[in-house]
Amino acid sequence: MKKKFFYFIVCIVLLSLVLSFSACSYKKQTSYNLSEMEDWSFEQEAIEAARDKGGLTIIDNNICNFEIVYPDASSLDVEEAAIFFASILSEMSGCEINAVKEAEHTNSLGAFYVGEVNASSSLDLSAIQNDGYRLYSDGQNIYIKGKDDNATLNGVYDFIESELDCMYVRSDYTYVPRYENLKLRAYDDTINPSISWRRVYQYEALENDWYKKLRMNGAGEREEGNNIEYYKGWGSWCHTSFKYISPDEYFETHPEYFSLINGKRCYVTKKYGNEIAAHLCYTNEDVYQIVKSKLIQNIKDNPDVIYWDISIMDTYAPMCECDNCKQINKAAKSGMGTLLTFLNRLGRDIKDDYPGVFVSTLAYQECQEAPVGIECEDNVAIKVCAFPGSQKFSFADENGTKESKRIQNQIEDWSNICDHIIIWDYVVNFSNLLMPFPNMEIQKENIEFYIENNVVGIFHQGSRESGDENAYMRTYLLSRQLWDKDVDLMKLTKKYIKVSYGEASEYIEQYFDLQYAEIAKSNKDLSIYDMASRHKNGYLSKENVDAYVDLTKKALDCATEESLYELESIRISALYAKLEADDWDYDGKMAVYDEFKTLVIKHNIEKESEWGDMDAYLENCLSNIEGIKTKKVLAIVCPIVGVITLAGLVWGIIAIVKKYRKTKQGS
Repeated sequence: MKKKFFYFIVCIVLLSLVLSFSACSYKKQTSYNLSEMEDWSFEQEAIEAARDKGGLTIIDNNICNFEIVYPDASSLDVEEAAIFFASILSEMSGCEINAVKEAEHTNSLGAFYVGEVNASSSLDLSAIQNDGYRLYSDGQNIYIKGKDDNATLNGVYDFIESELDCMYVRSDYTYVPRYENLKLRAYDDTINPSISWRRVYQYEALENDWYKKLRMNGAGEREEGNNIEYYKGWGSWCHTSFKYISPDEYFETHPEYFSLINGKRCYVTKKYGNEIAAHLCYTNEDVYQIVKSKLIQNIKDNPDVIYWDISIMDTYAPMCECDNCKQINKAAKSGMGTLLTFLNRLGRDIKDDYPGVFVSTLAYQECQEAPVGIECEDNVAIKVCAFPGSQKFSFADENGTKESKRIQNQIEDWSNICDHIIIWDYVVNFSNLLMPFPNMEIQKENIEFYIENNVVGIFHQGSRESGDENAYMRTYLLSRQLWDKDVDLMKLTKKYIKVSYGEASEYIEQYFDLQYAEIAKSNKDLSIYDMASRHKNGYLSKENVDAYVDLTKKALDCATEESLYELESIRISALYAKLEADDWDYDGKMAVYDEFKTLVIKHNIEKESEWGDMDAYLENCLSNIEGIKTKKVLAIVCPIVGVITLAGLVWGIIAIVKKYRKTKQGS
């Protein structure tokens, strides 16, 4: 008996150790500590600006003898960029700086030559890649030039930030330092972007053409439709197979064009009780010829488009189960077997007539895994969806979670067979758009990992709605890293907070530092659909959330007229965290409800989640808070009722036993 008891205790101890190890496996070290970094200051930046660097002196004792010179036959975009450049130098120096056409340039003044001017005709552009630019200086002038207008715009906007110390903080605010003296280095540089195709899918990015200053070449405008759903460079974006072979047009007469599922041809099917889209039969020759004909016509009609997507619908339905499809997919060990074979054939058929055009598809759902034994043609691009991924561990982290390692393996597998990968990344909490979401620390490591694995494009999916958590700062920092992977993220964040929030920056730094420290030591991963209850013992505990509310209140007390609105945005997230926190703090939640409601109305925030309207949330939230009273009463009453019920049950059992004994004795 003693030996059995000993073995039992040993098993319990071992099980506890295993569980303890498992619980600790999601913890990590964090380098995100803004409060302990050297402070950013304008004074220090001004000293550096005035230091001789061996190049031109742009501002000398508040005098700037330069003009911005653009081509005589300039496009409107280049002209506007030149005028903006002049306004920056005017504000920086206190002098009136002009933007002029080349024919109107005053030769006695130095020039910033922008774009395809005669003065830069001999400039060597051979080292430029994609939409990078050339930066060159001689004894009197500086030249900024790309291979086309868009690249020249990148050059102007990048130079203003990287060399003149400005910052495109928000769509309505560019930080410009006021310098008495400004000396630059000599230039003979070619600046190329780290990522070829760049897009942060965020509502705010399109405000006031902010995306242009942020060098997002994947965003843009069109004459009709919603600009946020416009993907520059793409003729079609995703879930497009039925646009080529429409069920309405073809299914009745040619059901064989569509999936065979459970022995039946269909374009919709049922799974888990839901009716969902099915697929095309990618081994059907007629399907191929129709898609090829329509694709070629699309290319002819849109000669400037680089990518054409042909991908499965937004569905988790199985791929076609006909004999031909089943055989290919079984050998490939992926539903992508038939689709990639189909795309490779298209790629071969168009490459000679349409060089530079790519056929693209989504590595998604049944087609998520790279197929075995098939490699992509040179003009076939794969858009890998890092879904749902991890927002706490980078995909390069060997100590990450099961989910982060799954995405890591998936990207590496695709990079072994494809040289042209676009990452579809997710960067917000779609279930709680206003919730504090400390996920910026991993982005730099992710980008470096992507580049090592043939990634040429990145699509960071944020929110299509305005006003989600930390929208401006997240958009800015992500876009800067897409352009330059080597930018110092922490220094950039430090400066961003300082120029945005002024005297309140101390409290905002503490606000972010606490989030990153707490999520790092938590046993929980961070994901894009997390509810507050998942982190109730971590970064969204009652103690931490109360600290967020306190820190943002202190920040608001330091607000100026210029910083108030943006500080309110951060305050909204702290208040939302308080309302959503998984606790019964009735008084605390009621204390912030009215302020939260007032601020979301003031800031015109219409969505609480990707699918939830704010008006409905406010109504339900108040009802949930009132429900805390009932929960508290039940928490007191239920144990008492339970004790009384148990006592009654025990009394009843005792009475029955006594009666039974009496009966037995009487017999």
